[in-house]
Amino acid sequence: MLARVKRRAGMTLVEASAVVCVGGVLLAVFVPTFTRHLHASKTAEAAEQLATLQRLSAAYYAARHAGADGHVRQRCLPEAAGPAPAAPTVDPVAVDFRAATTPGTSTWQGLGFAPADPTRFSYTLTPIAAGCGVTAGGRAHVLVLTAEGDLDGDGVRSHFERRATVRGDDLVPTGVLIVAQRVE
Repeated sequence: MLARVKRRAGMTLVEASAVVCVGGVLLAVFVPTFTRHLHASKTAEAAEQLATLQRLSAAYYAARHAGADGHVRQRCLPEAAGPAPAAPTVDPVAVDFRAATTPGTSTWQGLGFAPADPTRFSYTLTPIAAGCGVTAGGRAHVLVLTAEGDLDGDGVRSHFERRATVRGDDLVPTGVLIVAQRVE
């Protein structure tokens, strides 16, 4: 007669150990990748908005502006603006760059800079000399655009910076995007 062997439902200790090992390997591989993608998505905002600010500043520089005396002038740098918002936030917040309480609101309006999406970063525009007829005059740059963010709320800020200079009749970017403590 054949003996009937009754199988228990469930896993053996070896099978459970194998499942835990495979799960651990998968977590070890995918968690760092996920974390990098999460940080990259947060920092992409700064690079994109600074590129937009640089394009808008170049268009502003190339446009014609009426002076207080009625004369039309070209090649003007905007006034300093920011930081807007006054302090960066961990979670994205909607910022009205055209509100009267926003530092440099007339500059943001003149440039047409108003990010549609909520922002984590604080933006600042700093010309070396605002006004019309500005030339590089041997300087490496005449305009500095910055974005600062505290992505994890620890008080340490990520810093992104784009610079521009005058070449001929154009305001052009100089160098590459400067980044300090990208992910803190």
